[in-house]
Amino acid sequence: LSDTCLYPEGGGQVSDIGKINSDNCSLEVIDVQKINDTIIHECILLSGEVSINDKVTSSYNEVFRRQVSSNHSSTHLLHHHLRSVLGDHVQQRGSSVTKKGFRFDFTHNKPITVNELKKIEHAINNEISVSTNTHTKLLTYEKAIDSGALAFFDEKYEDEVRVVTIGQKSIELCGGTHVKNTSEIGLLKIVNQSSVANGIRRIECITGTSVLEYMNQNLFTLESICKEFQATTDNVLNKITTLKDEYNLLKK
Repeated sequence: LSDTCLYPEGGGQVSDIGKINSDNCSLEVIDVQKINDTIIHECILLSGEVSINDKVTSSYNEVFRRQVSSNHSSTHLLHHHLRSVLGDHVQQRGSSVTKKGFRFDFTHNKPITVNELKKIEHAINNEISVSTNTHTKLLTYEKAIDSGALAFFDEKYEDEVRVVTIGQKSIELCGGTHVKNTSEIGLLKIVNQSSVANGIRRIECITGTSVLEYMNQNLFTLESICKEFQATTDNVLNKITTLKDEYNLLKK
């Protein structure tokens, strides 16, 4: 294609999905990759025939992009607040952003405490609720770094780079898709942290309606546990502790 509106996979973010249509054919785009300077669309031919010089229209799946963009913008907010809470030694070392959620790898040499996780999560959700517009601009690499933009991937940048400001203080070099306003994210929930290498930790998060699904599933599990132990949410932990003590006593 001479041009495309579909975003290729890059920077940890999955590609768009969408359609390419013409008078002669209908294609479903399932993956988009950038190889050197060429963008490759992997498609399934749904109907018709494809020929060179066909005049086509490309379109992306808006719902899919919105979900991915929400998670991608959230990685920027997470990065900023990890540095705010844990220290400036935190540097991004990788990420994987899909429509379901994201994982974020960063430099840190010990597990994050429960209180630190709560503080980070609260700060991000506060930024979301403030409803701050996202701003993008093109600058030379030197001016971007001088302005305070973060660039931690060992990537080769062009002379002119895209600077993205999300929330109140997060400024990074980024070529991915993002929300127009933080309120579009809805809600963020940290669901897991782990160690992936020496001095490298990973945080996994979900956003938006995925948070509601996660909370509902956990609530269903809690209700099932309460029913099994004939308890309420207020006293189920005490009941489990009592049963464990009785079990240990009987075992002796």
